[in-house]
Amino acid sequence: MGMKRKIQATELHWYSMDTTQLLSFIDSEIARLREARALLAGQDGHVRPGRKPGKKRTLSADARARIAAAQRKRWAKQMRAAKKDTA
Repeated sequence: MGMKRKIQATELHWYSMDTTQLLSFIDSEIARLREARALLAGQDGHVRPGRKPGKKRTLSADARARIAAAQRKRWAKQMRAAKKDTA
């Protein structure tokens, strides 16, 4: 879907359309905007199997502790490198 599109002459003069044409134009614009919104929101119908969309994933305390320990190790490595550079 190309987001850039040319504006038709009938779109510029919507006040000169009859009711049927105006309703048809409005419906097509609504459909186009809904499609754009779905793409931006990531609701294109592709969901990983076995996972509910939008469900919050939680980590166990053990997993959080392992992640924290690994991050502290990375920070310590950076601090050692910084000390080595300044010394």
